[in-house]
Amino acid sequence: MTAYALSARRPWTHRTAVRLGHALTAWGDRPVRRSAAHADLVDQLEATRDRAARQLPQLPR
Repeated sequence: MTAYALSARRPWTHRTAVRLGHALTAWGDRPVRRSAAHADLVDQLEATRDRAARQLPQLPR
């Protein structure tokens, strides 16, 4: 049986990958800034979709 001496410290590639993963996760979780006009556009879009779904029952709501 062969014994290997392994360092408790991870190699730099592993540490870099972990840091990059944390950075990407933080970037993905950031709050997205949207203007008040965006909320108006979403309301208008939802109203149009609901109106179309009422006229065409086969459309999903």
